[in-house]
Amino acid sequence: MRSWFFVPITPFSTSLLTEFPAYRIALVFHWLNILLLGTALYFSWVGAIRTGLVKDDMPPDVTAAIKRDIVIGQSLFFPKLRTWVRFPSPAP
Repeated sequence: MRSWFFVPITPFSTSLLTEFPAYRIALVFHWLNILLLGTALYFSWVGAIRTGLVKDDMPPDVTAAIKRDIVIGQSLFFPKLRTWVRFPSPAP
């Protein structure tokens, strides 16, 4: 349960990003929060599979697809972060 500490911080990191869009640190903090949430989700799913919380009749390709979707979702945000850090939006 310690891994879900980042859920309550999500509104804070989102509002920080909307209030200060020109600051790179706000974007990095928001991305770090999303990365930690995705990592917690991935390891929670792996732990659920390992401890038998997932039904035995679930096809193995479904569990692989869920893990793949989590990894793809995380990796799609990184190029956006790189672009925004390299070319930040102008200050209002």
